[in-house]
Amino acid sequence: MDRPSIASRPRTLAVSIDPPELAATLLGPNGAVLAGPAHASVGDEPHEVLRSLWQLVESLGEFDRISAGYAGAVHDGVTSGANGWEQFGLEAALAAESLRPARAISTAELAITVEGVGVELALTLGERFTSALYVHGIALPSFELGRHRFRKQLSYADYVTGDAFARLGRKKWNKRVHRVIAEVLAVWNPRRLYLGGRDARLIYGELPDHVVIVTASPLAGALELWR
Repeated sequence: MDRPSIASRPRTLAVSIDPPELAATLLGPNGAVLAGPAHASVGDEPHEVLRSLWQLVESLGEFDRISAGYAGAVHDGVTSGANGWEQFGLEAALAAESLRPARAISTAELAITVEGVGVELALTLGERFTSALYVHGIALPSFELGRHRFRKQLSYADYVTGDAFARLGRKKWNKRVHRVIAEVLAVWNPRRLYLGGRDARLIYGELPDHVVIVTASPLAGALELWR
C-alpha cells in the first residue's frame, strides 16, 4: 500500500471509549473523515479495550497521532472510573502501545466544542453520562457530574442514561431530561449548556435559548487537542 502523501498528514485517529462501545475514526488534517467509523463491543477492563482497539484500527490505515475520549473523568490523561479505570494512564498507554503521540480527555470534551467565553457546561447522553465544565474555554479537570445524586438516590447517570430511554419510552425519558436540564442550569448557571451524545437528538420540547443540542460529529474536539 502506498504511503499517504505529506499533504494528507497529519492523520488523527479519533477514539471514543464508552464500554461496552468502542469507536475509531481516521481523520485528515482538516477533520475530514478518511476511514471509519469502525465499531466494536468490548469488555470493561482497560487492557482488553486497548487490545480490541488495535484490532479495530487495522482496517483504517496509517495514523500519526491519537485523540481519545473516555466516558468518565480524565485528568492529565489519567482516567477515573470503575473496573480498572481508576487512575489508569490512558494517554500513556495509548502512546506506548502505538508508538505515536496520544492525548486523552473525557468524551464530553471530545464530542463538543465550546465557544470559550465565560462558564460553559457540556453534557453527553448515551450509554453513559459524561460532562465537562469550562471557564473561558479551559476545562476543569476531573469534573464528573454524572455521579451526583439527583432524585430518589439516583444519580444523573442512573436517571437519564444507559437503558433509561429504552426502559421508560421517549415521553417519560424526555421529562427526566428536562428535569436534569432545569437542575443543572439552576445550580451551575452556565452561559451555555451543550447537550450532545447518542441520545441528545431524541430531546424535544421548548428549551431555554442558552441550551444547545449538538448534532455535529461526536469527534469534534479531536483536532482541537493538537492546536
